[in-house]
Amino acid sequence: MKVHYILLVISTLIFFNCRKPDSRLAMNDCDQNFLVMTSHFNRSQIEISNLSSSKANDIGIKQLALRLTKYHQDSQNELDQIANTNSANLSYHSSQKHANMRNALSQLSGKTFDSVYVCHQLKLHLSMLNLIRDEMQYGKNPAFKEYASRLNSQLLVHLNQSDSLSQLFLSTYFRQDI
Repeated sequence: MKVHYILLVISTLIFFNCRKPDSRLAMNDCDQNFLVMTSHFNRSQIEISNLSSSKANDIGIKQLALRLTKYHQDSQNELDQIANTNSANLSYHSSQKHANMRNALSQLSGKTFDSVYVCHQLKLHLSMLNLIRDEMQYGKNPAFKEYASRLNSQLLVHLNQSDSLSQLFLSTYFRQDI
């Protein structure tokens, strides 16, 4: 009886140790970098867009800031859930670069604030789209790649909205100064 029990235990251990790993948990350096940078991006967007929704002079920029705040809050919640499901760590520490931008924006007002905010949005969204492209091409985890694909679509919309506002804002700005 003991021999049968021991064989059962050994075969069970072998079975569970030889299973293929759960692909949801597979993660490479590209995935980890994507998670950390995307979390940082979402949290930065929430903070700076909150500031912009109250400081912006132009109503279109205020509306963009409100949309970005809402979208990036939802996006961060989804990212947190995906990271938890895949046992990934998303610790967040605000970067000095982000703190400098937040401080610079908080000192500005009027058209100067609006133009710096919109240019900052264009730069951030272009950088993030490059990171997403890398994740979609080199990432290993299917859940992260799927999230990157959804994020890519929405960030293209945000980029176009920011670009349209910057064109409109700059053309209006220069017409008034002439």
